[in-house]
Amino acid sequence: MRAVGKYTNAASQKAVLDARDVYHRVWFSACNYDDIPVNSSFVVFSDDNPFVFYVNKAYQELISRISEYQNGGYVGLKISGCTEKERKAQKDKETQRKIQKAIILRKQLAILDVELG
Repeated sequence: MRAVGKYTNAASQKAVLDARDVYHRVWFSACNYDDIPVNSSFVVFSDDNPFVFYVNKAYQELISRISEYQNGGYVGLKISGCTEKERKAQKDKETQRKIQKAIILRKQLAILDVELG
């Protein structure tokens, strides 16, 4: 019988591996820019190294995806509801739609009253 669970989710595993690949690519680029061996354990990049920002962002993304994966989540999937502003806009739009529907209905009833009256 095949195990089912967070460790067999191919899409989640691929998302983690993709983040790892991106991190490795920017790490290699940053090391090459400063002529540092890529297998170094601890480095201090130069202040003018344009890849440092991307190394930090890629590392944060990799750690985030690993954490999501280990916690059984769907990696990279964000589930969130509407903001309060979006919810209010949706409610206002629905209210306007109901008002327009009522106006059209009143016009139709007025036409019927004239025709029947």
